[in-house]
Amino acid sequence: MTDRAALRVGTRITFPPLIFPLKDADRLFKMENIEASTEAKVRVSYLITTRNRAKFLQRTLDNVREFITPQDELIVIDGGSTDETVAILERNRDIVSFYLSEPDKSEAHALNKGLFRAKGKYIKPITDDDYVYPDAIFELINQMELCPDVDLLVGGGEVWYPSSTGFNMDHYRRLPPDIEATPFNIFKWAHHGLGMIIRKNAVELIGGAAGNYTSVDGDIFVKLIECKCSIGYLDVNLYKWYIHPHSGIHKEDAFHHDSVQIAARLNQWDEVLSPSGIGGLLKHNGIPVTTSVKAAIYGAWLSTLLARFGLSIIPIFSGVATYWIFQILKKIAPSKSSRKQNMPDFEPNWTGLLRGSVSK
Repeated sequence: MTDRAALRVGTRITFPPLIFPLKDADRLFKMENIEASTEAKVRVSYLITTRNRAKFLQRTLDNVREFITPQDELIVIDGGSTDETVAILERNRDIVSFYLSEPDKSEAHALNKGLFRAKGKYIKPITDDDYVYPDAIFELINQMELCPDVDLLVGGGEVWYPSSTGFNMDHYRRLPPDIEATPFNIFKWAHHGLGMIIRKNAVELIGGAAGNYTSVDGDIFVKLIECKCSIGYLDVNLYKWYIHPHSGIHKEDAFHHDSVQIAARLNQWDEVLSPSGIGGLLKHNGIPVTTSVKAAIYGAWLSTLLARFGLSIIPIFSGVATYWIFQILKKIAPSKSSRKQNMPDFEPNWTGLLRGSVSK
């Protein structure tokens, strides 16, 4: 029987300690300090998510060159593109700090990969097919530096739609001067991923983006509101948002579903319980919204509305009447693009003023 086999239960065994040479331990300690020091010095993490947009990506990287500094980093998360995306990223390695090319499950999934790798004090999403004005982004960063209590700062911008001659400036996303700069109003009037810069510790607080939203920037914004983060609006013209044929805004059913969910999270129940809100949720969940279903929705909505004034009406009759009144109004009323609702289309005088629950 070997000595090992002869050991009884409870016998204390002492193994020789693992000893690293002092110089190696010192080297490891220094490497950890170097990494921590490097991370602390990164000012802004610019983050691009992309997939098969090589046609636009080089132009976007040229735009990034206009404002990125040695204090910043650029992270690109590519969803496994099959075009020239990776080759373009390799040609621009002098500004691309890190890139990852692999399949992802959604835009939120890709964004989270970048968010959790970001080392910067601030995180600035950059879309892969739009444009950011350098002077405005410098001012946005400067205000974040001056206001350490601000978790999210939002700038205004331009919305450009395609035409037969290229792209034309259509309207502005901007918080009007006469509207109070509450977090909800900033979200309602001005929110857009391209206009946002977020403090990293606020991203850590909300845990990134939810994977079940198409409106990823909307979900992040509302999470910041829900977590009582400090949100400000800076009245600068920050970006050009180009509405391409591939732009996510064309996913109308998904975005409508997101807008109803967001309205519920923000306690905007009139919007949730409106005919369009209920109808959108039914359609998104595969329930056919037939004429009779629409009539029932309108009936319930009108009955609830009348009940506030002490009036009552048989829901089915009110539903049929209300539904057909809406159809007639849609025919005779002048059409108005839904994209311009709640968005000022006047020529703004950008003031550069910081508004909201912020302090310097």
